[in-house]
Amino acid sequence: ALAAKIREVLRRAGADGDPRPAASPRAPGALRILLVEDEALIRMNTADMLATLKHTVFEAADAREALDVLAREKID
Repeated sequence: ALAAKIREVLRRAGADGDPRPAASPRAPGALRILLVEDEALIRMNTADMLATLKHTVFEAADAREALDVLAREKID
């Protein structure tokens, strides 16, 4: 079921009329990163380090949250 959901999200991403918002301007070399980690302290620490490096970080605690983020946001 998870693989089917991932395929659906990827299929929609390639379709015309992508429902996700356009990426906002960012610093040169910065990425839009999806961080998936179930341990909150590790997730927060890693997100802080990535943000310090000027990356935009989207956090998810599990696969379901990650798929929700992928459906809403453009990730590098």
